[in-house]
Amino acid sequence: MSKYSKFSAFTTANARMKSSIYIFILTIHLVNGFLPRTPPPGHWQTKTHFDITNTGILQAVSEYIFETKNTSATSPSFALNAFFGTDYNGMARMFETVRHVRTAVADTQENKRNIGYVHCNADQIKLGIKGKQLMTIASPEEDTCKDVPNIDKDCTDNMLVQNKLTSGFHHGRGNVKPPRSRGSKTGKCSHGGPADTSRRLPAKCGINKDTTVERLSPHYHLHNDAYLAAVAATKYFLIDKDSGILQHLGNETFDLLFHIKQRRKVSLAFAVDYSGSMGREIAAVKEKIIQIVTSTLGSENEPANYVLSLFSDPAIELSLVDSTIIVFTDADAKDANRINEIQTAATFKHIKVTTLRSGLCGRRMRNSANRYQRDTNFFESVAATTGGTVYDTTKEDIGNVLDEVIEDLFPTSEVILEYFTWNREDNQTRAVYVDKSIHVLKIVIKGASRKDEIDFLYPNGTKETFSTPTASRIFTDKNDLIMSIQKLSPGMYNLLRPNIVHIDYEVNITAQSSIEVDGETVEENQNGSSISVEGSPIVGNSTSNKYTYILTLINFGNGTCSELSILDPHGKVLMSYEPTGTFSDIDTLCSAKIIVPNTAFQVKVTAVDESNAIIIRTVPSVIRPTSVELMITSYRDDIALDKENEVSYSVINSGTNKEMYNVRLHDDKSFALEPLIHYHTLNAGDQANGSFILFPKNDIGVLTYQVMVELNKTLERRQTITKRVSVTKTERPVCEVVYLMGKCEIPSLNTANCSKYNWYAESNLYFRGTLIESISSSGGSAVHLEYQNLTDITEGPLKINISGVCCTPYITIDATDVDGFMSRCILDLSNGLEVESVDPVEDVILIPSTPTNTNKSYVVIGAVSGCVIFLCIVILIGVITKTYFGRMDKKKKYCITSRNGPKNKPIRNVQNISFSFHNRLEKFKDNDNDSYSQCY
Repeated sequence: MSKYSKFSAFTTANARMKSSIYIFILTIHLVNGFLPRTPPPGHWQTKTHFDITNTGILQAVSEYIFETKNTSATSPSFALNAFFGTDYNGMARMFETVRHVRTAVADTQENKRNIGYVHCNADQIKLGIKGKQLMTIASPEEDTCKDVPNIDKDCTDNMLVQNKLTSGFHHGRGNVKPPRSRGSKTGKCSHGGPADTSRRLPAKCGINKDTTVERLSPHYHLHNDAYLAAVAATKYFLIDKDSGILQHLGNETFDLLFHIKQRRKVSLAFAVDYSGSMGREIAAVKEKIIQIVTSTLGSENEPANYVLSLFSDPAIELSLVDSTIIVFTDADAKDANRINEIQTAATFKHIKVTTLRSGLCGRRMRNSANRYQRDTNFFESVAATTGGTVYDTTKEDIGNVLDEVIEDLFPTSEVILEYFTWNREDNQTRAVYVDKSIHVLKIVIKGASRKDEIDFLYPNGTKETFSTPTASRIFTDKNDLIMSIQKLSPGMYNLLRPNIVHIDYEVNITAQSSIEVDGETVEENQNGSSISVEGSPIVGNSTSNKYTYILTLINFGNGTCSELSILDPHGKVLMSYEPTGTFSDIDTLCSAKIIVPNTAFQVKVTAVDESNAIIIRTVPSVIRPTSVELMITSYRDDIALDKENEVSYSVINSGTNKEMYNVRLHDDKSFALEPLIHYHTLNAGDQANGSFILFPKNDIGVLTYQVMVELNKTLERRQTITKRVSVTKTERPVCEVVYLMGKCEIPSLNTANCSKYNWYAESNLYFRGTLIESISSSGGSAVHLEYQNLTDITEGPLKINISGVCCTPYITIDATDVDGFMSRCILDLSNGLEVESVDPVEDVILIPSTPTNTNKSYVVIGAVSGCVIFLCIVILIGVITKTYFGRMDKKKKYCITSRNGPKNKPIRNVQNISFSFHNRLEKFKDNDNDSYSQCY
């Protein structure tokens, strides 16, 4: 990224669009249940969040275009193609927005799995529009599933309730299933699947529909129905006429958000200061025009015309409507008195005026303060009126800034096929693969000494003569040989160089093509799911297989990925992998587990289309591995105005040497408080934690901040994590446990005894500028909550008293405000241990199965003991022989002892004690004659 300051005069719609993208991503993540990214191996029919987001957005955008854009389409299914036509770049930008939202949704789903968006308790679930309930919700006390004998299959008919919304409890995700005694025929439903231990408790099995695999999803047969419902909900969220975000954003912002824009023929215009100091700027403009011409000539992305004007020439008059004029200057405005004339003419033709201003410092120091302020405002004023931008840069960096400006204002669908170093010892020819989607092929060769040094050969061996309008060859002042060829048939072409060369060539092959490529590195988290890597991946991991690279082919069609290659900065293949391919409505995903090399790298894909033609693409982004890990450990989607907000981090030295690191915080609105840098010296494998403070003042909207790690000795940046948060006057709910009394230890964690052990807790709920709509617990009626009436309370802290028994040893307290923002407190009183289902305690201590309380049990036991003693006395009187009398006396002692032992106490691991008839006899075995005393 180039270093420059930027003043941008956004229209109201532009500003709303930027906020809308962020709010859209924050809002849509509240739905969950499906796998985030990829289906289980071998089960491509399984739909994921990628598929749901893709299909839902595309259906919504297609219907929106069909109803508002007056296309020739006869139904929404044909609206996209009718609207974009041959503007592949425009359609690609729309798809790019979909991919960004898709990735954000998938990562958010996975990151929130343990926070409260998965399988909420039934009394917490709300559907549809605020204030409306679409289904009856099962009560917390109501059993919703039938017990089944097999926890891994035959669960398709286990629902007890009909036409009611119920929960699928999942142990380990903060949703502890209310326990039932062993042998119970009904109970609450489990999520189910191998990772959910609650599926072993009554009612056994589960109800999740996440996949099409019965072993993973007990209700696999309903997976497609759930997918279609999720797609419909996504579409509803976007364009519903009553509550869709379209109604809140308006058509103009919705168009900007999803890049729903048709390409128009416009000018690419430059106005250059004619002073002698602008030589470097003029050279940069010349080079950029050569790049644009050679890349887009003959394609749909070619500008209608090019305008190169001196400062005093009528650039606005020569440019077409809706064009952009890029102004280059290193001085104050020489014609500031013409500002009204310029603004009026540009506005009339909807022309944006953008300025690249360089080298002003020295000249301005000689000017008065008033002159400096007046002339500086000239460019900002013109930009504000016309919708343009002002970039302050340096002469050395102006070429890089111009590249970014052109790409932003005049994007093209140029893709990288491949790049490589053509070493002098390599073969004389080098293959170039052209597929049917390529409209213009461009080859840039650095290191050539003349224009005709390298030839381009057709599949039949014929040389291109570059004598027709469809082919050009240019040799630049920088010794760059640029070839541009249009309308090539699919096939394998070749570059031919002289037999003997004394230099290595750097070759970069690009094309105008409708098949684009993108990619990302993902890592496996503790749940076994893949999420995007924040910052840079860590070098190595040859044994852990931590990282997967997912490459996306857009507009590829029905083809297959055959190879993913890791390329070093010179295009040399470091490693190759055979990828796994999956398909969605708009793209093909090619993924492979990779070993991260100890160098910057790019990824190239080799694929085969439906006609068996070879397709080669290289992802443009460069990945820079590192040996230091950085994690943001406390993160909120929104932060409160006029309040200290903590940003906590963790840094780990994953290398082999001791290092000193600088950790810095930077934000785009200077809200961070000192200190802005922390220093950590870490041995290999060591970890350090720290935090920064953001204190937003006098500004609401979207705040972007970065946490960066750099080596102390070189200041080389090794990791960067960027976050975007919403700054609001409202402080959303934050729940904090402040007191806890009681623990649920092993003796209490079974259904026979858990109700005898009590616990108590207190929590504070902090909030400001909002109303709390509900406070609930995952334990339902088994947990007692006590707090003051929520009516008209707009500021915390609010005290919540919580009490219960050890039948619910893991509880979540969820507080939701009126806008749907939720905070959660977690009480884990058993250190992760679960309540186990056992037979009722009466069966264990041989009390009749009729339920009795503890006092009655002691009375019954005492009466039975008295009767037994009386009978033993009668028998003793009738005994004649002394020996027989002695033996009966011994047996009597056993009987009395067995009935006067501990009674009705909490028993450790009750479920593991066996009380078969043989066990009871063995307990009172007579060791003298191997006979038994049956004391019943």
